[in-house]
Amino acid sequence: TIAHDNSCECCRLGLAFAGAGRPAVAFRNIFPGSVRDHAVITFKDPTTPGPLKRVSVDDWKIEACPHHGPSIAIANDGSYHVAWQTDGSVRKGLFHARADNGDAPYGQPRALSSPNRQPARPYLLAKDRALHLVWKEFDGQKSLVRWQVSTDSGRQWSVARTVAETGDASDHPLLVADATRVYLSWLTKIEGYRLLALEDRP
Repeated sequence: TIAHDNSCECCRLGLAFAGAGRPAVAFRNIFPGSVRDHAVITFKDPTTPGPLKRVSVDDWKIEACPHHGPSIAIANDGSYHVAWQTDGSVRKGLFHARADNGDAPYGQPRALSSPNRQPARPYLLAKDRALHLVWKEFDGQKSLVRWQVSTDSGRQWSVARTVAETGDASDHPLLVADATRVYLSWLTKIEGYRLLALEDRP
């Protein structure tokens, strides 16, 4: 099944499930004029893609793939959450937006950091009644992983906290969970692989 032809092919896809056999895919689409903004498609069943929903109008016109894909999570109330990076004419940096459900429009994007800190590689995870969001940014000397939590379906978020850092090369931060906790999974050149329980962070 081809869900959508003509997407930005090198950007990572974001994937969540709106129900059994109903994947929701977030991706950097190619809109007319080579605008590389983000969209979501939710499948009606395992082989039937639904309509394309645009997440935001950033108006990033570029004749290349940014190699910087989005992340998506669906909270237990059915709300959709997408985080992404853009260098568009409307906005630049890292952003999060929320929709009440898969058919609803996305609200005003919320900036996650300042563009001069090079924020990148967001990752969302829904766990029980909480939404967790991490991303990477640079403070001039170190790469930091920043973490925010929402317990009201993404309407309000905690103050961003640094939960890990490194002074050299690093991979993209990821979130994983078991039955009780959410963890940051992060590989760095100096410290090696780390799996950090986020609820235990000071």
